[in-house]
Amino acid sequence: RTLIASMIRAASHVRRAMDILAKLDVVFAKASFGCDWDGVIPNEIGNEEGRVQVQKFVHPILALGKKDVVNNDDAAVSTVVPVDLILPGKNDDGGSYQTLMISGPNGGGKTLALKSFGLVAMMVKLGIPI
Repeated sequence: RTLIASMIRAASHVRRAMDILAKLDVVFAKASFGCDWDGVIPNEIGNEEGRVQVQKFVHPILALGKKDVVNNDDAAVSTVVPVDLILPGKNDDGGSYQTLMISGPNGGGKTLALKSFGLVAMMVKLGIPI
């Protein structure tokens, strides 16, 4: 009975400690991911003029599934190609560009590029290094 009574009294302290540990775990997970992927934490994804620039982004899930495979001829058989997104923001007339068009052949990576840019936006918002 004494043990149970002391556990009940300490429950709020244990719950608070668990909450703090969970927050620390998130911070360390973000830092570990950033170190493993040589990531940086940008302040924002675009600036006041609407300019957006993301260079050499590799979708992490795709990169985990496809490591560089080298055959006997030392030529890479399967590699992940990083994607760039550069939107200039304002044009020369003072207006702004409001359309992004991505074109290319089937299987050319258009959908993956769009998903990657969406992932970049979410990672920046959550403070995860990209």
